[in-house]
Amino acid sequence: MFSKSLCTAAALVTAGAASAQSPHSNHSSPPAASAKYESAFGGYQSYINEKRANWRDVNDTAGLLGGHNAHLREIEK
Repeated sequence: MFSKSLCTAAALVTAGAASAQSPHSNHSSPPAASAKYESAFGGYQSYINEKRANWRDVNDTAGLLGGHNAHLREIEK
């Protein structure tokens, strides 16, 4: 029973769409604007394998900046 109702609903929607596009329709619609194609990859930048930093230097720099909780100290001020 469910599938029959679903098919009937789909047929009504399809018929409504077809009648809306009928050339004999009294509704005049403006001409469709031409769509400009723009690739999703237009601004793509490939991966660059950067040189790794020395972990000791990075660790020392993080310590000078206040460690991993430095942002919490800034909020308290």
